[in-house]
Amino acid sequence: MQPSQKTKIGMWMLTVLPIAFGLIDARGALIHLRTPDWGTHHALFHMVTGGFYTLALCATIVILTWIPFKQGLRWAWNTIVMLGVTIHGGHIVGDLMTDGGLRGGGTAQGPGLVFYSLTCTALGLYIIAFILTYPHVAKSSSSAR
Repeated sequence: MQPSQKTKIGMWMLTVLPIAFGLIDARGALIHLRTPDWGTHHALFHMVTGGFYTLALCATIVILTWIPFKQGLRWAWNTIVMLGVTIHGGHIVGDLMTDGGLRGGGTAQGPGLVFYSLTCTALGLYIIAFILTYPHVAKSSSSAR
């Protein structure tokens, strides 16, 4: 099943968003590695592993978008939704659980409020991409019956 024009736009959004976030997160990790007073070896360990997890999740979204989702497989779309919401929703929930720990602080790349706002924007763009791409899996699910 060929993706519609709306689906293709959504697929490109689901490609650009995780690549951009992966690059931003990797940049932050590199800044932390070069900051000698950033923290203990244990804190650096968490930063490095978190960076790897983030990059792996972002790469998974891109791969799922262009291989199984493009074929119309609903499980791939469901997984992409879960990953996109987890990545950015996790920042928002973490901020709420820490009473503004992100918004009220600074990040390696600038004010936390800027990063928080960009995270909310990215989550909104993911939701738009999910809306654009959903008909692709809805059609293929109904045609399989």
